[in-house]
Amino acid sequence: LRAFMHARLAGVVPGPEKVGYEPLPMERYLLESYAIIDAMKKRNVRAAAGDNTGAEDLLLERRVRALEELAEAAGVPEEDRIRM
Repeated sequence: LRAFMHARLAGVVPGPEKVGYEPLPMERYLLESYAIIDAMKKRNVRAAAGDNTGAEDLLLERRVRALEELAEAAGVPEEDRIRM
């Protein structure tokens, strides 16, 4: 372990920063889904407080439409997709 760590610190052995990673379609779909749900929760809190959420609503609608493309690519069944 010590030799490996010295090799890593010297840059002789590459680490995860050198590994290219492209998330799978399902991973991208899930990450964006969670982000949209979080944004919807925050929007609902502001709406309940009486704040104007019109611009936020438009942005969320766009994000959900873009999420549909990710859902198609990931093969997410219709009944499991996020809807507004």
